[in-house]
Amino acid sequence: METEPDAVIYAMDEAVIKQSASITFSWYPKGKKAIVMSPVTHDKLNITGAVKLSTGQVMLDYFEKFNKEGFIQFIDVIDRNEPETCKKIYIILDNATPHRANAVREYLDSNPYNRIELLFLPAYSPELNPAENIWLQLRREKTHNAFFPTIMALFEAVESFEVSYMFPNPVMKSLCAYY
Repeated sequence: METEPDAVIYAMDEAVIKQSASITFSWYPKGKKAIVMSPVTHDKLNITGAVKLSTGQVMLDYFEKFNKEGFIQFIDVIDRNEPETCKKIYIILDNATPHRANAVREYLDSNPYNRIELLFLPAYSPELNPAENIWLQLRREKTHNAFFPTIMALFEAVESFEVSYMFPNPVMKSLCAYY
């Protein structure tokens, strides 16, 4: 019988995915031009994402405006996602203002099991956050060089990405590897 680990580590980050086209390098036959349509809009999806480093599982959530309340809701989702036998949950994250809010500290201190610990990265060091790879992979697979006529079409593309990475996944595990 397999036992639950004493601790799990998540890396989390926020991102904005725009409906307008993101054009990137691509190969085309010689003499052909790449044409990617793009709607004239400022619509976007604001997303919070976390990856469980031991398995590569990804969790995404959407927010209208990133603030301390939304952040607390997201860490609560992480907490509920882990079995009660897991003793500690470490979350690697950047120094965004909502992450350091007093309300977040109060929430963590009031948690009856006090099992969530936030691990802050040095300022201005996104290259150290494994969760940045969620956004790289999402854009590579779903949004680069793609046309989304509506915000709902963009949402569906992001949702299909989440579905493909919501279970243990060797690709994301490798992309977010820690040593």
